[in-house]
Amino acid sequence: MTSENTPDSDIQEEVPQDSPASIGQMLREARESQGLTQAQVGSRIKLREALVKDLENDHFDNIPNNTYVKGYVTNYARALDLELAPLQKRLQEQLVHTEHGMKSFSRKTSNKAAEQRVNWISYIIILVLIGLSVLWWLQRSEQAANPDFSQPTQEEIAAQEQDTNLLDEAEALLREANAIEQKLSDEEETPAAPAEEQGDEAEPQTEEPPHTVSLEEVAEQPELAQNLAQLEQSAAEQALVSLRLLADCWMQISDADGAMIVNGLKKSGHEIELAAKTPLKFVIGAPQAVSLSIDGETVDLSSYQDTVARFSYPQSES
Repeated sequence: MTSENTPDSDIQEEVPQDSPASIGQMLREARESQGLTQAQVGSRIKLREALVKDLENDHFDNIPNNTYVKGYVTNYARALDLELAPLQKRLQEQLVHTEHGMKSFSRKTSNKAAEQRVNWISYIIILVLIGLSVLWWLQRSEQAANPDFSQPTQEEIAAQEQDTNLLDEAEALLREANAIEQKLSDEEETPAAPAEEQGDEAEPQTEEPPHTVSLEEVAEQPELAQNLAQLEQSAAEQALVSLRLLADCWMQISDADGAMIVNGLKKSGHEIELAAKTPLKFVIGAPQAVSLSIDGETVDLSSYQDTVARFSYPQSES
């Protein structure tokens, strides 16, 4: 019987293995050959049964560090009186392969985490930009809905500056006219040279009244006359507009050049005074809420009750 079994065992030993047994398989086979359970081995090496199962199943990722794995395997082998050298060699080969896989997995995990952080940062930046855009739009809407009527508009400021320039030009022309008039008066008051005596008695000279220079004479000066004419023409084309709001009202007023001098909603109690070049065009949304006068004369808006007032000043002749 013994001679017959020996060839079979030799044949089995000569059968090549596809791959070497893992460290877990080697430990499990050694334990089972001695008829021990996992709990008994764990009791000998002071390990929980779950850790013994992880060692035999090669689940080293459940163990915090490879140093612990090496220590557990060494204790396991000593508890079963196994030879350490082949076990440690196989364990080292297996751990190298496991570490390479873990590093690849760690790199993938790190790259994925970095991508997720970049994505989250991008989302946060986009949300902040959207929030700022919404805030800016709300502020613009609030400003448009509640304009500050306590400050003059750009059209009113432009009209006031135009009035100031006209007054400055008028004062300059008057000063120039007064200077010319004074100069002419001084020339009239200068005494003439004495006349030659004719005879024993000189005839008494009649005293002439002083010559007064009128604006018409001043106007005879070419340059000054041109300036006065331009000033008179500019003043004639200007109209003084006075508005007082009895209630909130939307309106538009444009001058002869098409420039919009008043535009938008005006609040109750708001007053406007401006000078503008005629003809003027008016569009008043609520005529009953407006008191209007042009050049000191009140404009009757009663015919525009319950409708938008659209008219020009001065009225065009039909």
